[in-house]
Order: sequence, then C-alpha cells, then structure tokens
Amino acid sequence: MNKALVVGKGPSVQPIPDWTDHTIVVLNEATIYCERIDYLFVADIETLDNISLDEMRKVDTLVVPAHPWVNHRQYSDLTYL
Repeated sequence: MNKALVVGKGPSVQPIPDWTDHTIVVLNEATIYCERIDYLFVADIETLDNISLDEMRKVDTLVVPAHPWVNHRQYSDLTYL
C-alpha cells in the first residue's frame, strides 16, 4: 500500500514531483502544484470552472459529493454534472 500525500493550497505548499510510490490526493485547485494526481476532491461545482482542461488531464479519479454545492448552497436534487 502506498503512502498518501494530501495537497492543498496553503503557505507551505510546493511543487509535487511524480512520486510513483505515493498516492497523490489533491484538494480543489491545488492541481497546479502536481505533475500527476490520483484523486482530486472538490465540493463546489464552481471549483471545476477554475481548473483548466490541461490540469484535469493529470487527474486519474475525480471525487465530487452526491449533492454538490452550487453558489455556496447545497442542492439535494442536483446529483449529476
């Protein structure tokens, strides 16, 4: 089992190399710091607008909630993109 490296935007973030011995888990727009992404977690639909297609191509698995947030509100009847 690989170690997981969780990447978010913050004061200590730095470029993340393509470590094949780690599972790379990224939060929201922190994709810009990674060469490869195993899991990208987003909660807000608007976050996807801020991630370029080139950045999305680095993502293996995109994880979004069953009821994502839209305009800072959660909609129980919105279950797909």
